[in-house]
Amino acid sequence: MFTYNKIMIVQGYIEELDNIKKEIIRNNMVNRGLRVRVKELENSIGEYLHEQDQVGITYKNHTVVLEKRTSRIAKKKCDKELDVVNFLKGLGIPDPDNVYNHITTLTKGELVDKQKLKLSST
Repeated sequence: MFTYNKIMIVQGYIEELDNIKKEIIRNNMVNRGLRVRVKELENSIGEYLHEQDQVGITYKNHTVVLEKRTSRIAKKKCDKELDVVNFLKGLGIPDPDNVYNHITTLTKGELVDKQKLKLSST
């Protein structure tokens, strides 16, 4: 009798876990759309401020200021590796590919065994 109750409890956990994962997926899809809309609105406000030759605007206790920032575009992994290997070659380091692989290995954390539940629909 006691084992039957534990099985029922675990079945409830599985159903709850499945529902939570589905809700997370749904929320991510909604948030993706919201992030796109935020970018559209920010671009529209920025265009307005640029057209009006203003740096900012105040509306109902909200102040929006147009700032210029510089950012770097992310490189692809293979481009990063190529750049580092070429840099190491320029320094005269023998076997730069091996040195690069050793450096990347050093920057990674330790391997740790973990358990993970895999929930699949049948």
